[in-house]
Amino acid sequence: MKKLYALFLTFFALVAVSAQLVITNVSQGVVKMTYGQANDYSLYSPGVGTPSFWAHLWIPGTTYTDAWSNSNVEMVWNPAISAYEATVNFNTKVWTGNTAPNDVLPANTTVSNFGIVFKNQQNGATMQSADIMANSKGFTGTTTLGTMSVSDLNNLKGKSFVAEGALYTSKKGNLNVSVYDFSGRTVKTINVKADGNPIDLNISQKGMYILRVSNGTENEVVKFIK
Repeated sequence: MKKLYALFLTFFALVAVSAQLVITNVSQGVVKMTYGQANDYSLYSPGVGTPSFWAHLWIPGTTYTDAWSNSNVEMVWNPAISAYEATVNFNTKVWTGNTAPNDVLPANTTVSNFGIVFKNQQNGATMQSADIMANSKGFTGTTTLGTMSVSDLNNLKGKSFVAEGALYTSKKGNLNVSVYDFSGRTVKTINVKADGNPIDLNISQKGMYILRVSNGTENEVVKFIK
């Protein structure tokens, strides 16, 4: 009986630890991080009443990392699940501290692991966690979305771009246009039938954005400032 009780306690402890931070795949290249749902804040204590804190990220063995002075993934309190959560879209996330600042991951990049440091400030920290590796918290890897083939690129008259709040693209037909902020949150998704005329994005808030335009099989990423 004592052995069974000990095994039960060990199992319960493992479940509780794994529930501190849970990382799940949402879709291709997109993961969700949920923290504290088991009321366990032993990795990092945000403080009572704190609406959010920041997650500094990097990919081991690469130059893709956030600048300590400019982390852009915010863990936000969700009262519906009594936990903090953030969605990380590796297709569009801008890495602010790599050797080529403001880069996004190339298409078809396999992310097998990434590092996390929780901290209380976007541009630094007075409180922070130790290094946390995603594959120790349930993350099994993901691959970013593919882009257009070389032949498709060669057939384009020019790359898509955004100017005066409108998308200019040489793509024709039914298109899906998704706009994300630099934290990877979806700002707007629209479906349009492109005919060569500019596509009004109707984005009022100033900021830096990433746009993905797709016809279902081909994708193109555009960075722009409103």
